[in-house]
Amino acid sequence: EPAKVRDALEAIRDTSRRSLDGLRAQLQQMREPAVGDLPRRPAVGLAELDVLVDRIRRGGLEVRTDVDAAVRDGELPPDVDVAAYRIVQESLTNVLRHARAGRAEVRITRTDGAVVVDVQDDGTAGAPRRAGSPGTGIAGMRARAEALGGTLEAGPLPSGGFAVHA
Repeated sequence: EPAKVRDALEAIRDTSRRSLDGLRAQLQQMREPAVGDLPRRPAVGLAELDVLVDRIRRGGLEVRTDVDAAVRDGELPPDVDVAAYRIVQESLTNVLRHARAGRAEVRITRTDGAVVVDVQDDGTAGAPRRAGSPGTGIAGMRARAEALGGTLEAGPLPSGGFAVHA
């Protein structure tokens, strides 16, 4: 179905472009001293989750979200907010690229002083990668979680699909 493929590729492109823009902004901040206390551009965070989910849905994936009000209302430290958003972003992008899924679920909760991010899909075996290209998505998500004192687990579910838990 060419139209569905085109929509999925456009969603992947848009999400990837925003991820790269964020990474470039972070690298630029590391290379140059900050001017004053003003950020160069607004940081992404869970306030942008609906925009991300809409882009992913346009790619043909049904996405359900369940986000605690305290998380959605911006009551998180900025670094935690950005990390949670980026983990969801990478997870959903991976679902579009590799999972052959029809549905994904995103759940973000805050319990006992921790933010928990769960993303699961109903896909089948992932699309094959190019030889010699192991990918860095999961490693990058794990690094984000660990930088904040957290953990990340990712892998196939016994009943099918894939899950990310941070």
